[in-house]
Amino acid sequence: MPEKIPWIERKFAFDTPADQFPSIIERLRGTPARVEAVVQKLPPAWYTRKPEHGWTIQSHIGHLVSVEELFDNRLSQFLEGAEELIAADMSNRNTETADYDAISMEDVLNLFKSVRHRFVSHLEAVDQS
Repeated sequence: MPEKIPWIERKFAFDTPADQFPSIIERLRGTPARVEAVVQKLPPAWYTRKPEHGWTIQSHIGHLVSVEELFDNRLSQFLEGAEELIAADMSNRNTETADYDAISMEDVLNLFKSVRHRFVSHLEAVDQS
């Protein structure tokens, strides 16, 4: 099994051709539906089952809500010409304090759908020229 690399130590290439932008948008748009399809195959008791180390399934999806809001804010700042973009909360305080396990999976999924839709709409409005 390959060694697990912590998220913040991963390296990403930013060499995707611009003509792939529509495909990336569609992939982003479809993520909430794919997440929902996976979750619906699981017993509801698993949604909030906390592993020894880490988050529950609901908390992971809730974390996507927090990250999506960060991305949307950064996109707005970038388009406004900000010299520095808002920093990520590396402590994940937003995810921890949101207590996504206290609400229904349906509500968590709807939150993710909503913030992803807003982000995709903002991306679609970007002038690509």
